Amino acid sequence: MNYREAAIQVLKDEKKALHYEEITKIAIERNYITPKGKTPHDTISTEISRDIRKNETDSVFLKYGKGVYGLREFEANTPMVEVNISENYAEEHHQDKVL
Repeated sequence: MNYREAAIQVLKDEKKALHYEEITKIAIERNYITPKGKTPHDTISTEISRDIRKNETDSVFLKYGKGVYGLREFEANTPMVEVNISENYAEEHHQDKVL
């Protein structure tokens, strides 16, 4: 499974939008990917961003906020998607809370 496929699988499993670092953590825990480098989270982020840029509205991914991605297929079935990043997580990663 490549990084793009792993991101899709994690988001399908979780049925909600997640920060790319959380997507990576889950993908590694479930053995969807076996990182060879030191920054697999950057690879996941790059793959998702590349897919969005290349495919635009046909991308399987949607960006919900800084570093937070979900699947387009869930957006169509959900009138409003709310993504919560805990205050501690946001502070640890120097990000604004995403709602």
